[in-house]
Amino acid sequence: MSHLISKITFKIFILIVSVMVCLTGIFAIVSYIDTIDGFRRNEMSRLKTVVKTQSLNLESIKSDPQDKSSSEEYQIIRAKLENSLTNVNRLNEFEDGLSFVLIRNKDNLTEIISSGKTASPDNAETNVQLLLESLPMTPIEKGLDKATRDENLFYAYPITFPGFSSYRGYLYVQESIRDELYQARKVLLQRLCVALIIIATLAFFGKKYINIILRQEVIAKRKLKEYAALADERNVELERLSFVLGKSEHLILLTDFKGEIEWINQNVESSNSYSAEELRSFVGRQLAEISNYPKIKETIEIVARTKKKHIYQSKSYNEKKQEFWTSTTVTPILNDNGEIDNLLFVDADVTRLKKAEQEISKLANFAQENTHALLRFRKNGEVLFANTPGQVLLKHWGSKINGVLDKPSLLNTIKLASDLEEEQKLNLESHNRIYSLRFHPVFGKDYVNVYAEDITEVKLAEKEYRARASMIEKHNLNITDSINYAKRIQDAIIPGENLIRKHFSDSFLIYRPKDIVSGDFIWLHELKPQEEYLFALADCTGHGVPGAMMSIIGHSLLNEIVESGEITDPAIILEELNKEVIKTLRQKTDGNSSDGMDVSLLKVNIPKLTITFAGAYQDIYWMNGQLNTIKGDRQPIGGQHRIFDRQFRNHTIEISKGDSIFLTSDGFADQFGGPEDKKFLKRRLEELICSNYSVSMQAQSFIYEKAFESWKGSNEQVDDVSLVGIKF
Repeated sequence: MSHLISKITFKIFILIVSVMVCLTGIFAIVSYIDTIDGFRRNEMSRLKTVVKTQSLNLESIKSDPQDKSSSEEYQIIRAKLENSLTNVNRLNEFEDGLSFVLIRNKDNLTEIISSGKTASPDNAETNVQLLLESLPMTPIEKGLDKATRDENLFYAYPITFPGFSSYRGYLYVQESIRDELYQARKVLLQRLCVALIIIATLAFFGKKYINIILRQEVIAKRKLKEYAALADERNVELERLSFVLGKSEHLILLTDFKGEIEWINQNVESSNSYSAEELRSFVGRQLAEISNYPKIKETIEIVARTKKKHIYQSKSYNEKKQEFWTSTTVTPILNDNGEIDNLLFVDADVTRLKKAEQEISKLANFAQENTHALLRFRKNGEVLFANTPGQVLLKHWGSKINGVLDKPSLLNTIKLASDLEEEQKLNLESHNRIYSLRFHPVFGKDYVNVYAEDITEVKLAEKEYRARASMIEKHNLNITDSINYAKRIQDAIIPGENLIRKHFSDSFLIYRPKDIVSGDFIWLHELKPQEEYLFALADCTGHGVPGAMMSIIGHSLLNEIVESGEITDPAIILEELNKEVIKTLRQKTDGNSSDGMDVSLLKVNIPKLTITFAGAYQDIYWMNGQLNTIKGDRQPIGGQHRIFDRQFRNHTIEISKGDSIFLTSDGFADQFGGPEDKKFLKRRLEELICSNYSVSMQAQSFIYEKAFESWKGSNEQVDDVSLVGIKF
């Protein structure tokens, strides 16, 4: 039998190798045909492009305004054609070159003109002869027909001369692709040889490994027979054990050492109401998939490690939503080597025992907490028991022990707890006191235990807390109103987008305070109406109210420096602003003052199209087809170093119409967000500017706003954000 299998396997292997050889040959031939067809199409496309381009040049040939004889006119056009063809052939490196068939209309005189020579049509190639016979009015292309497999490509294009109406002709080109076809065939043969060598190698080693596999198969079959005999013996033993265990009233499972169910007794009607069919479906599945015990995997690992019996209890619910408990004993079954072959799980229903324990626990609590009101009622409201505090409550409710309670809210809650067999809660006010009542139903009994706790002080504390919270909220509203009023003052002093667009029509301003008021501010001063402006963007220390106060100080000081000192040089303005901030905040004498600001200051001359920039810890962007970063000095205005005589440098650039300038605070780049909750960074802002600078500034404003909001997502804004763009 093994010999027959070996023969069949070897024949199948030979068949596979043969199919591989055939498929390799077909693939190589198809690849060769596709390659040649693709080359023909590409080369023909190139020829068409050159011919059509040159035809436009030839059709633009004009005659001299002076009257010429027919012979002179013919010599002129022929000379121009020869010169034009010589140039184009030299540029395109054609093998045979472009040629032109010139035809005189009145007598059909025909001559073939090439680079530097002419020829009679009688000696022309076959394609040219066919062209002269038909004289078509549309282009002709030959060499793409798959049936002929021509080794030459031919393309002719009809041309008329508006400047020489008595002449017409055809511009044509013929190229040989014989060398390319030879190279393609050579590559085909090389690929076929390599493929055949690979297939032969695979066939040699394949046959060798098939023989090894067949020998291993014979050995495996021999061992399989031995295992089958051993399994038959064990199956007999298991059948005997199965008969005994199947009669048990407990749910019994047998698993392998990993927890896969191998056997389950199906005669028992378990507490969870599994049918015999459902129990059969569990065989072959992992116990962890169907067990209600969440730590079943850990239990199996413990038994596998200790090789000792283990007991655990688990809670579940049947199809009627009733709670039941099982106690499971896990016993390892060891082989002769002391290793675990199987695990035996035996489930015992301990629901009644658990409920008894719960009742005992409830009764224990009932006795231990007797400093509070404890009562017991039947479902109809009859009072069975009440301790001393409970009797006080009964008196308030107009009842007593052995009497019947007549209070609808209590009666309804007692009935609900009894019907659902679940604890219920109720808060009840009685004689200026507030009680929290807990109703505990007793399983299998027709009474309910009630535990009452006086929570009056707790409720009064809650009421006081709510009053204080309301007062704090009112104070917060007052503070918010004050900050909103400060915002109106700030908005009235600091220029907005409308004022910027009044002087720079194609511009935008993105101004997003982190809080209600902002530590960023814009400053604009008109030196010469419609001609020269000073423009600044400043980022003050902090944000919110402290930052807003610094912004008002900075804005006022800039006005004072320019208007009273008549200073217009940006660098000098920053130097004076640094001195005034240090003096105003007394930073030379007050060691605790470290407030300051970062500033970008521009002097814009519209007629001359020049911008002079000075920066204090701020850079600007200049977009003139490419993005340029103009860096400011690495020192702030004011701040903790308190250097009074800081020097700043001017940077002057000459701009053109359509150039853009961008000023920004660090709030945009420092915003956290994105998929990995990282900073936006200057790099992404620069990429945004580069990809959108060609649209209007208002459109860019929308794009930048949307990009910022998308990046921020649900994160908190980390700082005030300001971004100004001006296009000239």
